[in-house]
Amino acid sequence: MRGILLINKPKGLSSYDVIRRIKKITGIKKIGHGGTLDPLATGLLIILFNEATRIFPIISSYPKTYRAKIRLGITTDTDDITGNILKSTTPREYKREEILEVLKRYEGAIKQIPPRFSALKEKGLPLYQKARRGEEVSPKIRTVQVFKIELLSFGPEEIEIRTTVGKGTYIRSLARDIGKELSGGGTLQELTREKIGEFSVDESLKLSDLTKEAIRENIIPIQEALALLPKLVLRAGEEKRLLAGQMILPSDVKGKIPTEGKVLLLSSTSGDILFLARMKNSRIIPERLLYADKEKAGCGDKRF
Repeated sequence: MRGILLINKPKGLSSYDVIRRIKKITGIKKIGHGGTLDPLATGLLIILFNEATRIFPIISSYPKTYRAKIRLGITTDTDDITGNILKSTTPREYKREEILEVLKRYEGAIKQIPPRFSALKEKGLPLYQKARRGEEVSPKIRTVQVFKIELLSFGPEEIEIRTTVGKGTYIRSLARDIGKELSGGGTLQELTREKIGEFSVDESLKLSDLTKEAIRENIIPIQEALALLPKLVLRAGEEKRLLAGQMILPSDVKGKIPTEGKVLLLSSTSGDILFLARMKNSRIIPERLLYADKEKAGCGDKRF
């Protein structure tokens, strides 16, 4: 069983709680996920089985779409409603146009300070561990990408938005900063992840419906999970060279060759070999073996 599974994570469970349940159902030990959801959050969680754990860097780089409710007038130490309240003010009245003007300033490449309670590491330790011990934590400002923000609704104490963001963007930080501009404070009240790349929560399974049979029936193969990447087919005999760690040339593959970016390398004789490679100046640079049937590929290299 190798591939990905789309799960609709319920509120109150961590991403690793979900993995533990799936391990218990399937007996599979090598399971990961394609991007953490906090216990407060609900929505799409991509589960990676066996060799699919190797595509984590690709899955985690896909744009993500969230629906978020921001509580106005409140500042918490975690930047969400589960934290301790540090400051509380009465939100002022505002018009729709004022909110849209503020939201517009958070589209594009923006500077963002991650939450103090986050999994980012400082000197080898996650920030949340240091913050929980009462130690001084000062996350470094960084540039993140916010592709789009829509205003779904607003009221006296909260607004609801839908936003599509790039890798590393914290919606808690976005809620904090937008709320601060609107009313002197803001914190994330609710969060649902609706999409990761082309995968939607509408296609996902509920955790309560999971059985071993349901998981097997709904596994998405690795190639389909990476459908957005260009595919090149290796010419006959090139599989052995590639598996032996040798470089290959553009003339060694068939297909439309891009000049830059990630590509998949497929076997000409078997669907049981798949490499992730990077194109640079029209050169093919193998990066990672995703999976291979060594017997079919005719390779006894124990490294794989």
